[in-house]
Amino acid sequence: DKVDPDDWVHDMRARSWEQVQYAGNRYRLPLEHVRDNPLFNEIRTEVQASQRTGYNGEGDAKAETLSQGFDSWGGDEYQEHVELWDIWLPLENLMVTMPTEGEMKPLRVVEWTGPEWGPYHILGFGPVPGNVMPSAPVSMWMDLHDGLNRLWRKMLRQAERQKTVTGFQLGQADDAARITKAGDGEAVKVDRPEGVREYNFGGVNNVTLMFANVVKDFLSYQAGNLDALGGLSPQSGTLGQDELLSQAASQRVQGLQAQVTRFTRGVCRDVAWYLWYDPLVQIPLSKR
Repeated sequence: DKVDPDDWVHDMRARSWEQVQYAGNRYRLPLEHVRDNPLFNEIRTEVQASQRTGYNGEGDAKAETLSQGFDSWGGDEYQEHVELWDIWLPLENLMVTMPTEGEMKPLRVVEWTGPEWGPYHILGFGPVPGNVMPSAPVSMWMDLHDGLNRLWRKMLRQAERQKTVTGFQLGQADDAARITKAGDGEAVKVDRPEGVREYNFGGVNNVTLMFANVVKDFLSYQAGNLDALGGLSPQSGTLGQDELLSQAASQRVQGLQAQVTRFTRGVCRDVAWYLWYDPLVQIPLSKR
């Protein structure tokens, strides 16, 4: 199962993943299932329902509020639920389950009998020396991306404000009316052409447009040549040079793919471990 970062906790004092003294995640279960679960001790009868919240422990909005909004949080649920923590203690080789609220007394403390590398696999793309938490590549591009979007939104507002009006001097209303009503390429009688003039207001600022293009190019550069990675536009005058640039830009993507492959290999290894050691597993086979 995927563990959302909003539901994740680990030992932040550790300098590497091998040194963490605890790690775990929280999840929601129906209150009735928890109270009736014989795997939990007698404290399960004291567990109370937990209110859903749209914020994590640090007060930041949870990821699911992007689609669900905050209207669905805090209301009555059809079935009462409780939030539990599963905390893995690697040094003691224990797994502790306890509620997230109240006195947080353990509902269950059992020895970890799963794979020796533990119940969690971490997928991170930017390891930081001396820190457990990796750095996301997008964090290096986010400010430029956000700034570029603000610039384009600003120019869109400028374009929407652009308007062309016809001004005329006193006594030239008839000339202005004839010019305004005339079609493209049509000849009209004008008594005093200098008394009628077209004025333009608003429009995209050229300096802002040039700066936005500079930011766009720098964002592509900072992100490892997005134009070459996406095949969005030619980067040079010859096919051979473009192929070399594309191969060089793909090195970053290949590094990310290698990390995903290692992560997936670890998950598959755990699945295979359970299939091999679980005495109750039954795997149906078909012979044609």
